[in-house]
Amino acid sequence: MTRTTNLDYAILGLLEQGAKTGYAIRQVFEQTALGNYSSSPGSIYPALRKLEKVGYIEKCLPPGEKKRQFELTAAGKDKLLEWLNAPLPEEDISKHLGEVLLKFAFMENLLALDKRLHFLSDLAERIEQSLDWLNTIHRDYSHTMSLHSKLALENGIEGQKAHLRWAKHAYQALLTSRE
Repeated sequence: MTRTTNLDYAILGLLEQGAKTGYAIRQVFEQTALGNYSSSPGSIYPALRKLEKVGYIEKCLPPGEKKRQFELTAAGKDKLLEWLNAPLPEEDISKHLGEVLLKFAFMENLLALDKRLHFLSDLAERIEQSLDWLNTIHRDYSHTMSLHSKLALENGIEGQKAHLRWAKHAYQALLTSRE
């Protein structure tokens, strides 16, 4: 089977929320941040065909509807859960924040609170490691960098700080929701 992409997982996550037409899926991508993964019909429809071919989604005609819709199959839900439960990537977390946040967006109804809290705790730890590495580079090499390179590095550091604040905030918000 071909590799399952972030676009594929985004579609599976949307269909986990309920059956949708291809057009409705495309509209979600066009009107939300999911557009980062593509809103092009040239990407969405081939992805739907691929997911249908491998058995992760299927067409249905819900009662009272005139248009066929796509719905998640049991195999598709298993694939989505496998992805959501997979550990964070070993390499630099900053290179995967889009995928990490996509996962988080679809966790709420599929993973227990303790798993979501662990995910955020692990994410914060990994961001702290990345931030430590960036700060070391800044401390040891910024004096040899061009002004633009130094400013770009500082942007990366500030971005990581913002992601870390968010991860800690999200952890506390979920923890509070438990009460």
